[in-house]
Amino acid sequence: LQASRGNCTALADGTTAGTLYAGVQDAANAARIYKSVDAGKTWTALAFALPGRLVTELVQLPGGRLVAGLRDGAKGVAGKNDSGAIYYSDDGGATWNPSTGAGGAAVAGIAFNRTTELVALTTTGTTAALFTSADGITWSPSE
Repeated sequence: LQASRGNCTALADGTTAGTLYAGVQDAANAARIYKSVDAGKTWTALAFALPGRLVTELVQLPGGRLVAGLRDGAKGVAGKNDSGAIYYSDDGGATWNPSTGAGGAAVAGIAFNRTTELVALTTTGTTAALFTSADGITWSPSE
């Protein structure tokens, strides 16, 4: 991934050997996601571009679904609005949809146990919240 394309803000292993994903904030401060199938030698841009956002986390689920956590920011640095979202793609990154239930706070991270559960940490700048999901689409507050 060429450094001139922007600031890399997240990296993730894919479910296939040699597949990697990178979250990059480009020079226009749009969140972008790139994919490599040759262990990082070459990269292809996926259809993902959200202005004023940066990718904080990327996860690929065993069935292939991609999940991306976002927050506001510029030049690869987290913003002060503490807003964000979780998006998912079921077609290799060709189309992206917003997940539901996690609210609009900045996504600080997403953890996955590699089988059945995702946990997202969000923050408004003053409070943090945990959400869980079995599919990366629908999220519920953690108890």
